[in-house]
This record gives sequence, structure tokens and C-alpha cells, in this order.
Amino acid sequence: MDGRSIPILEELGGVILERGEGRARLRYPVLDRFKNPMGVLQGGIFAVMMDTAMAVAAGGLHTSHLNVYILRPAVTGNLIVTGEVVKSGRRIVYCEAEVRDESGELLARGTQNGVPRS
Repeated sequence: MDGRSIPILEELGGVILERGEGRARLRYPVLDRFKNPMGVLQGGIFAVMMDTAMAVAAGGLHTSHLNVYILRPAVTGNLIVTGEVVKSGRRIVYCEAEVRDESGELLARGTQNGVPRS
């Protein structure tokens, strides 16, 4: 977030497209090794992608509460994950995220409370 690598981002094949002003956009490929036996992206991967986008948007945070709502499956292509800081206090940061496919279709939404990086 301040020049340091983000190992989970690299493991998932993600890249940061933009970040700043409490907002971040990341791109992830839908990789076969992260699909469930039904051939769709495993739900926990959606969570990790959104958690990472929100942490990048916040400039780093320690997740204390994470909600994930998967609306549609992801099967192929790239996903664009946007994280945004909605409210930032001294002790808690509240963020929201969404996952869209390449055509702009909304696939998932998430929210997070976290402790700001000190």
C-alpha cells in the first residue's frame, strides 16, 4: 500500500488499476484453481478480492468484520473490484466494495469494518 507488495493480490493474479482518495480499483482473472467443483469462482475468493480492494482504498487496515453478498457467479474472464472508504474514524474504518465482470455486470457486494493501520 505504501510500496510494499501484497502477497494475496499476487497469489490471485490481481493488479491495482488505480488507488487514491479513499478508493481503489483492482483487476483479477478468474483462475481455474480458485473455482469450486461446479466450475464457478469459490465464494471465499470473492471475499478475499473485496477485502483486499477495501484495504488498499483505506491505505491498509486490519479487518474486524466482513460481509459478502454474492449475486451472480463468475466463470471466466477478468473481474473489476472496487473498494471505497465510506467513513473513517480514529478506531474504525467502514468500507464498501463491489465486483463486476468485464461487461459491467454486478456480481458481488461487500462491506467491512476495520481498524486503521497505525
